[in-house]
Amino acid sequence: MFFEIPLEPGAIFDRFTILGQSGLGLDIYEARESDGRKLLLQCTLERDPSFAERDDAFAEWFFDNAARLTRLDHPHLIQIYGFGRHEGRFWLATQPAPCLDLFELIGRGRIERQRTLAVLGNVASALDYLHGNGISHGFLTPRDIFVSDSAVLLNIGIQWIVDTWILENGGVPCSPKYCCVDIILGQRIGPPCDVYSLGNLAWLALVGRWPFISNNMTDTMSRMAREDFSLVLGQLPTPVEAVLRRCLRADPGKRWPSATAFIAELQKALGDGHDTTAIECAENARTRGALARWVDCLLRFAKRRE
Repeated sequence: MFFEIPLEPGAIFDRFTILGQSGLGLDIYEARESDGRKLLLQCTLERDPSFAERDDAFAEWFFDNAARLTRLDHPHLIQIYGFGRHEGRFWLATQPAPCLDLFELIGRGRIERQRTLAVLGNVASALDYLHGNGISHGFLTPRDIFVSDSAVLLNIGIQWIVDTWILENGGVPCSPKYCCVDIILGQRIGPPCDVYSLGNLAWLALVGRWPFISNNMTDTMSRMAREDFSLVLGQLPTPVEAVLRRCLRADPGKRWPSATAFIAELQKALGDGHDTTAIECAENARTRGALARWVDCLLRFAKRRE
């Protein structure tokens, strides 16, 4: 278990000088190495003293998995320069990355369809590379995808190591919003889990909302297990919905065979890029969602006035 004590700008951490928060998460900092190289420093949070009895086991888990990650080499995976432990906190040093993630990009509003396909296609390529090296991400969220006009980087770093540790020890490290149904059903993560998560992200990018999220966690998990798409059906052309729905099948064997196979079929379903139906649907969905939230706020305000 971890709790947050942020590193302040100017602080010396191991051989690094902290320059400030990266904007990519509370535990990811912009830093400068002792030789002057700028990089991102991903740190675990402070250790909870009650967790100390399992420290050695986690340390072994961390160093084994960090070593695996440093051997990876793909243009759309964040490159890891080194790793270590300092004053009880574990760290990974990685290449600098764009200070914008997919969640923030989607939050800014309309994303052109070709940009969506390009981003998801780059991520799919990175995921299939991971799978070829015996690694599954398992916990893919929009916060793990760093984007700029010229770069897309999938972050598989310190949080992935912590999350896989939690899962191995019987916990659930992610919310149903991001979670693959395999984790909720107690199955082991593997490549089909990443195909599921990529489909989840595609639905968010194209429609402006998650496909299964409702007002409570129990209903959300039930919708995932039952493949209940009623919250989002009719907001995309039928061929596009069919491609996305295959990603989110509860049975892993019925999903697309790879992440890149899914993206290829999604591109076919979306057409040549001139049809704007999907983009208009997404924009309308966002508008309806914003209007509903505004009306809800007004109603709650009116009740307080009564």
